[in-house]
Amino acid sequence: MRHFNLKSAQVFDEFPVWKTLMFLPEAARKQAFADPATREKLRADLAAPRRANFHRRWDLVRISAVHKLTFQVASVYGLEDRGLLRPGYAADLAIFDPATVQPREAEWVTDYPAQTRRLVQGSEGVHYTVVNGRGIQENGRLSGELPGQVLRGSAYRALVRG
Repeated sequence: MRHFNLKSAQVFDEFPVWKTLMFLPEAARKQAFADPATREKLRADLAAPRRANFHRRWDLVRISAVHKLTFQVASVYGLEDRGLLRPGYAADLAIFDPATVQPREAEWVTDYPAQTRRLVQGSEGVHYTVVNGRGIQENGRLSGELPGQVLRGSAYRALVRG
């Protein structure tokens, strides 16, 4: 089941009434969603007979985001030994409970050199993270292992070979 929140729902950007509403401040959005007349306008916007990328079938909305986030991304960037669990491939795993996995609120942390900041977003329901076959996180606690490395795809390698 796909979860939407009032902070991010780009799937609705192609619907004019929805897009206008989603750019309002969060409190105004909540108030608009509570208004029956506004909800009727939102329903009509989704039902309008025009071409749209969003299929409007709520019964078909599913998370399918693991294969697309692993193998397909690795393939696009030419990372031949990533994205699948196969002999000879890097064992990069995120072990999670699909019933409870969800993002936490994003937060700023100041842990870069010269006290510069970065935005991080943790998660709930992710029990273990494994990189190159070594556990780096268990139930939110970092192990101290740093087995990762900078990856260079086929486009970069071709450029370097010149």
